[in-house]
Amino acid sequence: MNERLKKLRKKLDITQQEFADRIGIKRNSFANYETGRNKPIDAIIKSICREFNVNEEWLRTGIGEMFIEEDFFSLDDYAKSNNLTDIEKKLILGFMKLDPKVREAVYSVFKNAFSEQNPEPNNIYDEAPDTVEELERLYPPIDIKKLRSKAR
Repeated sequence: MNERLKKLRKKLDITQQEFADRIGIKRNSFANYETGRNKPIDAIIKSICREFNVNEEWLRTGIGEMFIEEDFFSLDDYAKSNNLTDIEKKLILGFMKLDPKVREAVYSVFKNAFSEQNPEPNNIYDEAPDTVEELERLYPPIDIKKLRSKAR
């Protein structure tokens, strides 16, 4: 195991002191593990694996890969492969920055809007008013001067 600890530290490109600090032990304790004078206890092994994302089987036996592959999602890669615009990407980022309860509320609105109870129209223009008169009937123009005077 001592050789694997040294190999891991070199791969991480950190000193014995930095390695020891990250797992909460003294440098000389780590140096003793790396030289083979002492063998780390299970708690130290688990700490190393957790801190550096190391495959415990590899650390103990040398079998398998050194690091555990993490599930990784790149919004940039997703945006590129799905031809997202900058505004679509900003919407996703903005949504993810919301408080989880607010995200859940927004999600519910969209879920209901796109559910089978509200089927998507064949054409997005099917529901648009055909004439200016119909549009003004549905959405009357706002008199901005009256609106401003009420605000005062």
